[in-house]
Amino acid sequence: MSDACQELISSIFKALTDSTELGALLGGAKIFDRVPERVDFPYVVIGRTSSTDYSTASEDGLAVIVFIHCWSQSAARQEIHAIQQHIETELTQKMPAMAANNLIHLRKQYSETQRDHARGLMHGLMRFRAVLEPQPIT
Repeated sequence: MSDACQELISSIFKALTDSTELGALLGGAKIFDRVPERVDFPYVVIGRTSSTDYSTASEDGLAVIVFIHCWSQSAARQEIHAIQQHIETELTQKMPAMAANNLIHLRKQYSETQRDHARGLMHGLMRFRAVLEPQPIT
C-alpha cells in the first residue's frame, strides 16, 4: 500500500474513532482494522482498499477505494443505518487534513445492508472513493 493510501486510512480511522456521536452508537470507539476476539456488537471494520493512478499530464494523483463494514446483532436495519449515516457525515463533512497529501474529495459511492442469516447479524457495507494529490514540496 502506498504511503498516500496509508495516510488516508489513518485519517479515516482517526476521524471515526474521534467521533463522540459514532462512539455513542457503537458503545465505545469500536473501529477496527482487524476485529479482536469476543468484541461486543455493534462495531465497524475498515476493510479492503484499492488504489489507482489518477495523475494528469501536470499533476500526480491517486484514486483510492475504501470499503467500510458495519456489524450489528439488531434484527432491524435501523441501527446499521444510523451508524452508516454517522460514518458518512464524519468522512464527507468533517474529515481532518492530511499532512503529506491533499484530499481533493472523499465521497460515498454506495451503501447497502443485508442479513447474515447464518450468524444472525445485520451487515452494512459502504464504499468510498477518495482522490489525493501530494502536498507541494516547499
